[in-house]
Amino acid sequence: MGVGTVALVHAAVRRVYGDAAGLIAGAALTPVAALMFRFNNPDALLVLLLVAAAYATLRAVERGGTWWLVLAGSLVGFGFLAKMLQALLVLPALGLTYLIAADARLPRRLCQLAAAFGAMVVSAGWWVAVVALTPASERPYVGGSQTNSVLELTLGYNGLARLTGQQVGGVGGGDGPGGWGTTGWTRLFDAEIGGQIAWLLPATLLLLAAGLWLRRRAPRTDTRRAAFLLWGLADRDRARLQPHAGDLPRVLHGGARARRRRAGRHGRGRAVAQAVRPP
Repeated sequence: MGVGTVALVHAAVRRVYGDAAGLIAGAALTPVAALMFRFNNPDALLVLLLVAAAYATLRAVERGGTWWLVLAGSLVGFGFLAKMLQALLVLPALGLTYLIAADARLPRRLCQLAAAFGAMVVSAGWWVAVVALTPASERPYVGGSQTNSVLELTLGYNGLARLTGQQVGGVGGGDGPGGWGTTGWTRLFDAEIGGQIAWLLPATLLLLAAGLWLRRRAPRTDTRRAAFLLWGLADRDRARLQPHAGDLPRVLHGGARARRRRAGRHGRGRAVAQAVRPP
């Protein structure tokens, strides 16, 4: 999934800005991204699907293509099946970029966005509907919920509880046992997470502002400015909400625990080997 994500980022950037930019974009992985793609966690699948949705949206912007936009909506819906409401964080970026920059008249753009939204609802909602309509006695318990409810899981544990941490079974902030750090706006810059991503944020903001300024006189349908809008808005939405969520520290802590377990196993193996080694 990591290789697929890199390939999609490279293809999306290369299509708009050329070979050199595509190569740089594909290689610009943060340490936490490399760790996430090695971790047994649905975040990797979520990132792959959302990057694919961004690629499909940019293809739709080029020609005002309905099917590319419907594909983007479907991919976001599949991302919902991976991480539920967290997949919808990029939805404003995708929708606004197409609404502003697509090569089509406004009524057509609105109809196309409605079709993409319908595709997202179908691709995301079928599983929720199947679980909700199946009697509780005939299906497994909905893990993560307190009342065996898939709607509670969607809106609570895998939804708003990721931001507030106020629901029982939620995954928000806290420094006690099982907590993953204090939530807040400065979280991306603290000692735990800052070294993974904070160093990249100033450059991202400066380059985004410069790109939009340089393309300020371009026509509405300019694909380069559309790409700046899409990636910039998506990063803004993620950076605005991620400091309140619990997933990133979980990935970091889980990866650290996995490394410690591997080191422990290797250490025990070396000790056994030394003990049985003939003199």
